[in-house]
Amino acid sequence: MSDVILDALMQLFALIIDIDENNKISEREKEVVRSFLTQQLNRKLAEKYMIIFEEYLLQFHKDDYYQNPEKKRKRRTLTERKIISICEKINEELQQNQKIYVIIQLIEFISLGELVSEKETEFLKRVSNTFRIPKAEFRNIFSFIVGTVHDIPDKDKVLVVNNKERCHYDLIKHKFEPHISGELFFLRIESTRTYVLRYYGYADIYLNSQNIVSGRTYAFEHGSSVRSQSMKTIFYTDVSGRFSTVEPGSNITVAAKDVTYWFKNTYNGIQKFNMNAKSGTLVAVMGGSGVGKSTLINVLNGTLTPNKG
Repeated sequence: MSDVILDALMQLFALIIDIDENNKISEREKEVVRSFLTQQLNRKLAEKYMIIFEEYLLQFHKDDYYQNPEKKRKRRTLTERKIISICEKINEELQQNQKIYVIIQLIEFISLGELVSEKETEFLKRVSNTFRIPKAEFRNIFSFIVGTVHDIPDKDKVLVVNNKERCHYDLIKHKFEPHISGELFFLRIESTRTYVLRYYGYADIYLNSQNIVSGRTYAFEHGSSVRSQSMKTIFYTDVSGRFSTVEPGSNITVAAKDVTYWFKNTYNGIQKFNMNAKSGTLVAVMGGSGVGKSTLINVLNGTLTPNKG
């Protein structure tokens, strides 16, 4: 993510506080911004942009803006226009999964500690439309964060992991984990083929190396895992497999036999490669720089045509 986009996002988060007519920002609201930054950046850069965020807070929320109701109303209108303008500016530079994550953070930011008003909901819809997020996905994400699992329109996009042998939620997917304390909910984002999760409970559970806070929303992307001392690790493939369209009990196998690929005018490349992997298996391709990892993947996924095999 470029410096220009990050700077725009810090303005966006600082401005969004104005939407609910609240003059103050809580430590919890700051923690939402800090969590976003730590998931995107290393510690040093996260701290840098946290300082930038607080500078924008001071710039946008001076006391004299709130001296009379009329100035306050005009200020909110201008703020909403500025937020939409920023969203339009960064729209073309963000990838779709980044847009999804930004709208998630905005929903969490606005909904902290209170009900989301109709005006705030309409504002979020406008931002979502600016980002070209499908309406059905926005409704699912909004209900996933603000409501309960019962409020989500497309319940087939939800997976719950708990210690109940039978699912007590209608229409949603279920994974039994006997040693988990509390419940983990995963929502599938169809347009990006990724997931977001929320945990409700009191155990120390980690997403990769980050401690999960109960009632907060986190991106669960390729390669992610959820773990704790008591329960079995939940990998990305464990979750994605629950949403697979393959019939239960059936397997898809990817097989390669003596696959050979040569670069142009040379015999360097992939030499007689063999493998056999079934669906649901996590496979790592490891090796030094320039040994052919990307080339191998491109051969296996059909981007490059092998010479033999």
